[in-house]
Amino acid sequence: MLIIDKFAYTNNLKDLSPKKKFGYSMGLLLASLINKEPLIFIAIIVFAFAGTVFWAKIPLGKYLKMLTVPFAFLFTSILAIVFSFSQDQAVFIWSVNLKVFYVGVTELGLNNALILFLRAMSALGCLYFLTLTTPMDQQLYIMRKLHLPAYFLDLYALTYRFIFILLDESIEIYRAQELRFGYNNLKNSYSSLSILIRVLFERVMNRYQDMEIALDSKLYTGDFHMEKQEDQDA
Repeated sequence: MLIIDKFAYTNNLKDLSPKKKFGYSMGLLLASLINKEPLIFIAIIVFAFAGTVFWAKIPLGKYLKMLTVPFAFLFTSILAIVFSFSQDQAVFIWSVNLKVFYVGVTELGLNNALILFLRAMSALGCLYFLTLTTPMDQQLYIMRKLHLPAYFLDLYALTYRFIFILLDESIEIYRAQELRFGYNNLKNSYSSLSILIRVLFERVMNRYQDMEIALDSKLYTGDFHMEKQEDQDA
């Protein structure tokens, strides 16, 4: 079981109505998408953080660790916005002369980078609150109640399922390589990583074909039927 799934079923808000958790998360997410004020972004981040760590009792260390991977991608994206190129030094707050042109930081670039960072972190916090407090079956149930397209729900469920498959296969391959000293130096690490990616792709495709056969044998018609759930008032 993924740690996300574990928290979704054991958190302090597990008995709270999924409609309330979904509404709280989506309300904050909508606010983060339409807002442009930094202080409001910070308020959204605080509310999402408080809901996840203080109300749902998700361990702070685990929560921060889960933020590191998307933060790394976000950081590299922000760098591309912060730094600009121009032949006019006057447009920069700080710049370096590369003879042919200048590379540096503009006020507009800083403002855009700040808004992007705060919007991404606030949206990420809202989605983390939902995924860490609400199991997948409850999320799909709420989406059905909102009459979202069946194809979207099927894609959502299959994508979530393939996260487990991808992680299981990658961990198995990595452990086998590590036992054979595949990562004991830089050269072996690059070679092992390339093999891992190739074999992982092949295994995931095989697992996909196996799942497709299993669905066909169960007369799958393009729609995942879910058992009716009773709404919780707590």
